[in-house]
Amino acid sequence: MMCRRQPAPDSGVYGRVFPQAIVTWRYPWVRRAGTGSQILEPLTALVLSPNGGNPAEIPNEDSRSVEFDETNLFSANRFAGTDRVEGGQRVVYGLRTGLFGSSGGASTLIVGQSYRFRDSSPFENGSGLEDQFSDIVASLQISPGSAFDLLYKTRFDKDSFRARRTEITTVAGPRALKLDLNYVFFDRTAEFADREEVTAGLTSQITERWSGRVEIPPRPHI
Repeated sequence: MMCRRQPAPDSGVYGRVFPQAIVTWRYPWVRRAGTGSQILEPLTALVLSPNGGNPAEIPNEDSRSVEFDETNLFSANRFAGTDRVEGGQRVVYGLRTGLFGSSGGASTLIVGQSYRFRDSSPFENGSGLEDQFSDIVASLQISPGSAFDLLYKTRFDKDSFRARRTEITTVAGPRALKLDLNYVFFDRTAEFADREEVTAGLTSQITERWSGRVEIPPRPHI
């Protein structure tokens, strides 16, 4: 009779120490114009961290997709989760400008880009962060009053200036009946093909506690 010992399953506790240092600088210029004001604000940041930082023993479950836009342009880690970290050194620069009315209306524009000092990148092709110079991200929001709001977000290819991602959201109407129109375009990535989508919806605030909504096309129930 022959017995063979089965290998023990791979188990253990893995971790990492990943220090980062971020230095940011911004200098807003404000100009009063009639009943409103104008702002022009240059933005820059220097991010310093060790190269690498993603050992194979830590599985990647929450950082597979990256949505690079103006909201995480200055973030220390532009991965969606914590399974992956963005190592290396980079500089980030951008500009924020806006018009603000005394009655509450406002229009703002943010545009920016980052530059990584090393050529190697932990990001997939199509993310906008795979090269040393990132794609250019921008966001324009126009809100003249409470009954209308327009948001335009885009990511331009750094070489051809072709839009690789576009999102347009428009909301119009009072609380009793609001109409929203949404357009989304994603360029081809390593995981998905080109995607283009148009949706619309109507929302009614019937009472303080009750509201109703109709979406076109309707979302599937899960």
